[in-house]
Amino acid sequence: MKERLPTRHYTAAGGVVVDANGQYVIVLVRPDRAGPDGGPELRLPKGHVDPNEGRHQAAMREIHEETGLQRLQLMAPLGQQTVEFDWKGYHYVRDEYYFLMSAPAGTEPHDPEDQFEPRWMPWEEALRALTFEAEREWLRRARAAWQRVRGFAPPPLEEEEESPAAVVDEPPAADAVGSMDPDEEPVIDIEPEE
Repeated sequence: MKERLPTRHYTAAGGVVVDANGQYVIVLVRPDRAGPDGGPELRLPKGHVDPNEGRHQAAMREIHEETGLQRLQLMAPLGQQTVEFDWKGYHYVRDEYYFLMSAPAGTEPHDPEDQFEPRWMPWEEALRALTFEAEREWLRRARAAWQRVRGFAPPPLEEEEESPAAVVDEPPAADAVGSMDPDEEPVIDIEPEE
């Protein structure tokens, strides 16, 4: 019988950051951590939500810390996923909240955290290269939200088979953001699980 690991639960927030033209998304290469294919992990920016911090504020802070990007425009909430994994002797349950964001034209990553190498990548390439299925799901949601908000689609994504790697809640409609004040927490309608 396998010994049950102690569980740690936390909330994280992140973003799918798109360039001003909708052609590229920002990804983080993590050269010191290998993915399942043996190559470096490729991630989207995200991190812990601090006490007394709103989820979208945490997402903006984490993106700035991990990429150096600033002056991002919050375009739409992308919903919630619960991801579970075992790491360093613990079973983690992470509730993730992501947002679609747009970077000003000509914006380049600078002064990122040492563990990350941020880079712009075409949507389709990022979809293939991201290490984890939950993050590929965020990219698919972001693409659909971009089309709703901007009225045109970014370059088409190559469809791949869906994997039930995470418990996924449907994203809210793009108009849930509307003309939201940047300091206001977006409404994210989540039904509690029974």
